[in-house]
Amino acid sequence: MKRVVRQLKLAAGLFLCLAVFHLEAVSMPQREVFQEELSGGFVVLAENVSGAELVNLGLLVKSGSASEKEFLGAGITHLLEHLIFKGEGEKALASVVGRAGGTSNAYTSRDFTYFTVTVPRSEWKHVLPVLLQAVYQPGFTEDDFLKEREVVLREIARQDDEPDATASRALWETAFLVHPYRFPIGGWPQLLKNLTYQDLCAYHRQTYVPARSILSVAGEVKVEEVVLVCEQFLSGVSPGKPGEVALPAEPLPVSLRRKTIKFPTELAYLHLAAQITCLAHPDSVGLDLLAIVLGQGRNSRLYRRLIEKGLASSVSAFAYTPAQPGLFVVRCVCRPEQLPVCEKIIVEEMDKLSHGCTRKELSQAVNQLRHELLFSLQTVDNRAAELAQNYWLTGNPLYSEEYLQRLEKTGLSDLRRIAKTYLRPERLTIITLTGEKAGQATDKTTEPGRSSRATRVQQEKLASGLPLLLYQDERLPIVTISAFFKGGQLWEKKETSGLFPILANLLTCGTRRYNSRTIAELVASWSGELTAYAGNNSFGVTLSVAAEHWSTALELMAQIIQQPAFPEEELERVRKQVLASLTAREENAMTVAGDLLRQEIFGQHPYGLRPDGTRESVTAITRDDLLKTYRQFSGGNNLVLTVFGAINPERVVSQASRLFSHLPSASLREVPEFVPEVRPATRTVTVPRKEAAVMIGYPGLSVASLERSCLEIIAEYFNDQDGALFQRLREREPLVYACGFSYFLGLQPGLMFFYAQCHPEKVSRVLEIIKEEAEGLSRQEISGEELVRLKRKVMGNRMRARETISDKARESGLSVLYGLGIDFEEKLESLIQKVQPKDIQTFCQKYLAQQNARTVIVKPEAAPSGP
Repeated sequence: MKRVVRQLKLAAGLFLCLAVFHLEAVSMPQREVFQEELSGGFVVLAENVSGAELVNLGLLVKSGSASEKEFLGAGITHLLEHLIFKGEGEKALASVVGRAGGTSNAYTSRDFTYFTVTVPRSEWKHVLPVLLQAVYQPGFTEDDFLKEREVVLREIARQDDEPDATASRALWETAFLVHPYRFPIGGWPQLLKNLTYQDLCAYHRQTYVPARSILSVAGEVKVEEVVLVCEQFLSGVSPGKPGEVALPAEPLPVSLRRKTIKFPTELAYLHLAAQITCLAHPDSVGLDLLAIVLGQGRNSRLYRRLIEKGLASSVSAFAYTPAQPGLFVVRCVCRPEQLPVCEKIIVEEMDKLSHGCTRKELSQAVNQLRHELLFSLQTVDNRAAELAQNYWLTGNPLYSEEYLQRLEKTGLSDLRRIAKTYLRPERLTIITLTGEKAGQATDKTTEPGRSSRATRVQQEKLASGLPLLLYQDERLPIVTISAFFKGGQLWEKKETSGLFPILANLLTCGTRRYNSRTIAELVASWSGELTAYAGNNSFGVTLSVAAEHWSTALELMAQIIQQPAFPEEELERVRKQVLASLTAREENAMTVAGDLLRQEIFGQHPYGLRPDGTRESVTAITRDDLLKTYRQFSGGNNLVLTVFGAINPERVVSQASRLFSHLPSASLREVPEFVPEVRPATRTVTVPRKEAAVMIGYPGLSVASLERSCLEIIAEYFNDQDGALFQRLREREPLVYACGFSYFLGLQPGLMFFYAQCHPEKVSRVLEIIKEEAEGLSRQEISGEELVRLKRKVMGNRMRARETISDKARESGLSVLYGLGIDFEEKLESLIQKVQPKDIQTFCQKYLAQQNARTVIVKPEAAPSGP
């Protein structure tokens, strides 16, 4: 056994002003990572994160879809990942994690499979052996294999209904001719169907062994205790052999490759890629920088040429650098008639990178990468995943240190060289997906313990009457500033529905002093991120920056709130994006079902409108509409400001008092009262897709309802992988790909609903089971033991929901905005702990009664044959 203590001290330069870009070192948190290799080759990485409420356990198995040997293209690794969660009842991994108040997940990549479990810190010693047993000694049966194979087949069918996923799959198949990266991670359906239970067991014995594994732990833990738990469990497990798989080298392309796909869509999807290097290569940093310059954010070249000019609704670029040579990818969505010009511009801009970037572009890109790294450190999940994946892909768990050193040294000449080397025209692969829509959808135009966090949030009232919430957290040098307003869909009108999402978007696009580009550059110079949102009951803006820039960031937020410009040209740009997104919504069976369910439940009430509006309403919105609406909603009596993070509260109060000394009063118009109608109904529409979507909805609760304590437990019950609903729909009968229960809360009663995606022939059976389970919880009380388990899961979910400072700000800010009080969430958690089985039964009898149910079915126009 060997122990290595690696210490990472990240030194990053952040840019201080817009006019002159220069680097200054800023102190980053010191990280200590302990590394041990146990006998047999099992690697343990552990990072102690002081003060973390949660602990994340990440187990990486060095087997991905590219290393499947004789099973290449069958998706056996992905199927095995699904089956690891199977087991005998309460002994199954998901069951144990759920009872511990945690969550579990997994995913398969081309290079590895990763299992992740997050639990309250008091539970990790109990859960870790269960994770190890699930991976190395799984309990799945042949019956589990047959059922889960059907689930994965449905997953593949669902992806076949998604144009972007179809284009992406074609890109990898075309860009790689020899290397197994060309095969889809989920596999080809026919090859997957040919797999046997014996194939899967043999593959598991060969690949899922300690010698091919990395355990990564992040949280308030002691490495000695982690090692002891691992040694005790692994003493009875054969370590296996490393068995690294030699993969064939992909020859460099010598000419452009192109593939065109016809698909039932009104939009065009364009994917371009060039073969590049792997993550461990020194050029990977420069490729990330080039991707930012080219197509990430409002400062990027493609955003300016495609989005600002109204040629495309979305564009992005990224460098995928895995263990083997990867791809530099650009993705664009536009109208079909704009496809040729969009492709031409993207190819031109990729070529221009070889002639160089500006110093300003380089500075902004460097800051963006630093921002992403810094803010990722907020969650133990990200920390653990980073360590394990860096170790496997580069040999260094703290590769981020090396990455940052390369980042500091990368200059303009390096970017020119890298662009000339990799982004060559003959290396390009171009996929275009377009086609006329195959028919129209019918009726389409019809309308565990409690946290002490609350005591740490400080509430001040400025002289202007503005509530200011402060939360001091010095663990990371970041600050998040948020502004929350009542507004959103509850105040929408049919004629201009979709106005609030556009209004929120435009808040970030210009003030009287700064235009959109200037704001984007300023935020980038602070290693920051500026986002906006509009929901059912509120809208707002959040600005997150490195802590040293909090003062100037607060000044910018003051301008955004008090002096928004709503530029006409930005309105037209956003309008085009929204219109394109409306088309995409209409081509997705699940979103179509959701929109129809809102109409069925809420009728003419604003909650019944489409969240993003209609083509007619979005087209009708004018700049005057935005200005008038914002003046009505932006007063100090309708605003809550939060400043959370590494702050000095006194200094923040002093500056905020100056910046927000003169605020007008808001004058919100009254909204119609929603009175739920007792009337069961079923509505069916058709869309040109292969899979069906079903929803059963019920009128819900308001944000102030104390019955939320029961609702959160009921939602966990129906979403639990050990629960009767999931077991019947996914385990006993492989009926669905996705299913669950969701809800939204309103200032007026909201919505609760079941949802599922399935094969069209399974719709009737799926609906039958959902109704039976809803009625079952009304007829019979759940056991006290089950209720305790569900409460632990709910409390664990609530911990995760406030893990970042922006999460904490949203929780506290909205509670105050809605008049619930700063300590409402703490009170709610107390009520959750007091819920009794009878309370759950009474809630279901009251709200999930069949006379309240509205059912929506969205299915293919002509159901295809076969499974």
